[in-house]
Amino acid sequence: MLRFDEELVHAMARCDTPQRIRIAEKHEPTLREGMRGYDPFARFPNARVVVIG
Repeated sequence: MLRFDEELVHAMARCDTPQRIRIAEKHEPTLREGMRGYDPFARFPNARVVVIG
């Protein structure tokens, strides 16, 4: 599950497309690390919460 910080959501809503891309690129490593090893097709998938923001 992905959980987005409320301030991040508001910032993304207020900014233009190039700024949104920069913000997303800043948070991409956190998302990648949080999803590392996750297999949705595993018999018992690991439940995780990745907080972005």
